[in-house]
Parts: sequence; structure tokens; C-alpha cells
Amino acid sequence: ERRHLVMIGSSDGEPRCERQLVAEFVSRRVDGLVVMPADGDESYLERERARGVAVVFVDRPGRGIEADTVLSDNADGMRNAVRHLGERGHRSIGYIGDRRRLYTAAQRLRGYRAGMRALAGHVDERYVITDVRTRAEAYRAAAALLDLDPPPTALLCGSDLLTSGALQVLQARGLRETVAVVGFDDHNLAELLA
Repeated sequence: ERRHLVMIGSSDGEPRCERQLVAEFVSRRVDGLVVMPADGDESYLERERARGVAVVFVDRPGRGIEADTVLSDNADGMRNAVRHLGERGHRSIGYIGDRRRLYTAAQRLRGYRAGMRALAGHVDERYVITDVRTRAEAYRAAAALLDLDPPPTALLCGSDLLTSGALQVLQARGLRETVAVVGFDDHNLAELLA
């Protein structure tokens, strides 16, 4: 409608790849960059801003640079998820999260911990598994939580990818109707699982 052309690239969370993509876009004289920061230092973007390129971050703030950032309310969202499960009678809630050094993962873990302190008065660290990056790792993490004595009655997953791994293990063990699952972000098959 406004005759804008949007170019998209994925860094897969690799800082080197992020820099290469930015250099490629800037060489095409883009007017602005919307960047989901990789786990690095984005201060190199100051040079581009000085040249008049607008920079906005999404999902997490850039490091080494102050710029407008569009964020989800990660901590409050996870706190609300704990409250939601607590209102349905759950007290032992397992947590599966991404790399703690990621802004979003750290905020979600913070929200889970705050929610559990409000719900149960403490956080049982046996029910917390972080630094999970793949569906296979999420499967193993969910299996480990379900093997605890007593196992959690609900699982909170820090991303849609981790949710899919947790759902796989619940399906494999015949527990889909027994253990509640809440995933942060919208799982692409969520409407089929309701």
C-alpha cells in the first residue's frame, strides 16, 4: 500500500551472521533495520544510525546501544501462566526454558520464579530445567521432570519449540490428558491441541 519493500533474513541467533545480514541490507541502502538481536554486541549499529538508518530491536534489547525496542512482557506473561495453572489446582509446576543468557529466557524464568513464590511460597529447583534449545532437548527435559517423585502436574515451556518437545513426551507416555501444558508464544498447532 505504501510502496515499501521488506527484506528478511535470519541470523539463527549467530552474532557473526547478524553482522553479515546487516552489512548486506545496508549495502542495498535500506531506510531502516528491525533487528532481533543475536547473543552479541550490537554497538556496531551506531555507525549505521549515524548514516541515517533507523534501528529498532524486537524481542530483546540490543547490547551496547540504546534504541527503541518492541518487547513482549515476558516476566509478567510467565507469572500470569503460573497464576492460571494455580487457579486450576496445580502447585507443582515444572519449567523448561531456553538459554538463561538470552534476555527473553531470563525474563521468562524470572516471571516463573516470581509466580511460584506467590503461589507456593518458594521455587522447587528440581522442577526447573534451563538452557534447553532444541525439541529433542525439550523432550528429554520434560521426561526428566516427569520422572521426578512426585512429578509436576503441569509444565510451563519458555517457547513454542520447547512446548512441542514437551507435548511429544506427554503423548508418548499417554499423559496428554493428565499433565497440563502452557507454552510461551503461540505454538503453530495450538488450535489442534485445545
